[in-house]
Amino acid sequence: DAGAPALPGYTELYEPWTAATPDTWETVSLAPFGVPADAVVEVAVINEGISAQRWGGVRAVGSSVDRRIELHEAEAGGFDMITMHAQADASSQIQHYSDNTGQASFILLGYWTGASYTDALEPFTANSQGAWVEEGVGDDGVGPGQVAEILILNTNTGAERLAGVRASGATHQRRFMLHEAEGGGVDALSLMVTADASSIIEVYSGNTADIEFYVLGTWDTPPGTYTGTGGNHGQVSAPDSWETVDLSGFGVPADSIAQFVLANENDGTENSMRVREVGSTINNRGLLLHEAEAGGSDLGSLHANVDAVQQVQWSAQLGATGGLFYPVGWWVLSP
Repeated sequence: DAGAPALPGYTELYEPWTAATPDTWETVSLAPFGVPADAVVEVAVINEGISAQRWGGVRAVGSSVDRRIELHEAEAGGFDMITMHAQADASSQIQHYSDNTGQASFILLGYWTGASYTDALEPFTANSQGAWVEEGVGDDGVGPGQVAEILILNTNTGAERLAGVRASGATHQRRFMLHEAEGGGVDALSLMVTADASSIIEVYSGNTADIEFYVLGTWDTPPGTYTGTGGNHGQVSAPDSWETVDLSGFGVPADSIAQFVLANENDGTENSMRVREVGSTINNRGLLLHEAEAGGSDLGSLHANVDAVQQVQWSAQLGATGGLFYPVGWWVLSP
């Protein structure tokens, strides 16, 4: 029916855009990319500058949150990035920030319907290092049982750091080695996590002085139920070829929407890593991850639709060399 609420769902896209004016929060319409009113968008904020850190971010129109991240310099022809979600308004608009419009830009990776999301940037640190520890995030705006988007930052400019986030009581090792930051910026990764009935999650920090966490946002009306996983990864067998992969071995159910972390472990070259739904013709849907640094990985995250036989497609520019695909969770849509 006309005017009826949209049903929960996720639509994959790959639509780059740039800001018009540097150093300001600017309103932009995503309607030309097909984004409907009131959708929640998934956006990669990227720094393509090879010698300077850059500030970038996205937020809802009318938000007062200064939701910017100082992404470190990119390396070897790729880009440094962070994935953020933001709520579009009734005119399919959000706001973006770029301190250098020629280097800090944006890629629309997809959008959610039948959901609502509130952006945030609430910092916290782990209570101790070298172990999974409980963290109460109720005072950071996360309600009991709510799904939150968590930002993990490595601020050390000379060393990689191990860090992660998972649901309270989980046993999987949902940790990643964030490589060293560059040029005064940070290395970043965002993940979804479901808080328990007491608004508690678990976090892992290899070094509490260098690893920072932020609540990046919360799902007020989630598109469904989110389940986190981690620790296992897959690889492609040949370079630059879309390969259909069965996710049943990772526990990802049919007809779900999976969240992936893409990891480039090559320390001397960039690697374009891509994920899409089976049958898609969007050939560039992914992230050009720059070279890894100091023994870590360059990381990015995005969602993809899983089909009725638990399959997606993925591709990596360098084939099996140093490119790892981690399913880190999935959404089962609400009826």
